[in-house]
Amino acid sequence: MTLPNGVRIASQASSDPAASLGLYVDSGSIYETPSTSGCTHLLESMAFKSTANRSHLRAVREVEAIGGEVTASASRDQMDYTYDALKTYVPQMVELLVDSVINPVFLDWDVKEQLEKVKQEVQQLNNNPEGLLLEALHSVGYTGALANPLSAPEDAVDRLNGDLLEKFVAENYTAPHIVLSIAEPLLSDLPVVPHHIKPKSVYTGGEFRCQAETPTTDIAIAFEIPGGWLAVKESMQSTVLQVLHFDLVIPDCTLLLFLNHLEALRGSESQISPFIQSALIIFLLLLFFRCSSIPFFICSMTRLKLALVIFLQFLMGGGCPISFGGPGKGMCSRLYRRVLNKHTELQSFTSFNALYDRTGLFGIHASVVVKVVELNRAKEAAKSAILMNLESRRIASEDIGRLILTHGERF
Repeated sequence: MTLPNGVRIASQASSDPAASLGLYVDSGSIYETPSTSGCTHLLESMAFKSTANRSHLRAVREVEAIGGEVTASASRDQMDYTYDALKTYVPQMVELLVDSVINPVFLDWDVKEQLEKVKQEVQQLNNNPEGLLLEALHSVGYTGALANPLSAPEDAVDRLNGDLLEKFVAENYTAPHIVLSIAEPLLSDLPVVPHHIKPKSVYTGGEFRCQAETPTTDIAIAFEIPGGWLAVKESMQSTVLQVLHFDLVIPDCTLLLFLNHLEALRGSESQISPFIQSALIIFLLLLFFRCSSIPFFICSMTRLKLALVIFLQFLMGGGCPISFGGPGKGMCSRLYRRVLNKHTELQSFTSFNALYDRTGLFGIHASVVVKVVELNRAKEAAKSAILMNLESRRIASEDIGRLILTHGERF
């Protein structure tokens, strides 16, 4: 149901003895401006602190008294606040959850303490190649709101304060942006405001390189999932065509574009292309039959989009040379069998996805150790190839013509 002020309420009956309440806000880094950059990251850390009605200590004691658990997470387009406890305590849970999100008080000492935590997380991100690459894929892949960093930029951390957080919450934590279950009496007094238009983002593609103080070289390749959640059927059909085009144009380097230098040294060729073909066949079958013959998929087209993207991710799989969480995790997936088993120098090779309302990303991440000896060998091989090619008059002539046409000079 929807309240007159625009707050949406949803619930689902369950026989479980525990209840999970969630308050979801259409807010995130896509709504940040240069002056409020980093607010989303800090708000995640400031969740369930002091409010206008209770101190942080009191909130902690109330949660502990009923054996509950509260969590908060931030994404580019959504803030999630959850509270889990026994069903008996649902009224107390709802009151504390709503109070923590709607009536926060950003005390100076709380903000200062959490800013130190944010600084540590930013530093950890700089030492986490996989997280850094995911941020970079958004910053170079999109222009507009989705290019905003989810992690607070280092130069923005020092100017974040309670006043900025209050301004950001007042602008974005409004009734039309909120979804909560069984909470009508507590949210009906929120003021009615016009629904904000979500900032636009345009996928453009790009390239990002960064020197990191890690022993591994990490590389990620991703392509857009057009349409996102709001254009389910058209989005998946476009994605299938885009992957098909990508595979037909460059069949020898699909999924392994960044391993070409290793393949060249071995003198072998990649054999990954047939996998993409089989994945596309499954894609088209699912779209045609609308999952009618597959019991573990839901036939709703709204959920089919999620099922297909997650299915592709699990079908491609991936993992690390060492199995975590018990034997066999991911060891039978395509990426494990056809990549990790073949290229023993790889530390990890996994697929990932990031979905938003109107767009998304699907890609592959790889981590490999490049030894100094191998790097020097590749450099010398490149030098030799260039010098030997220039011994040919035809190649030298073409080199001169190409450089003059492109740069206006030969260097």
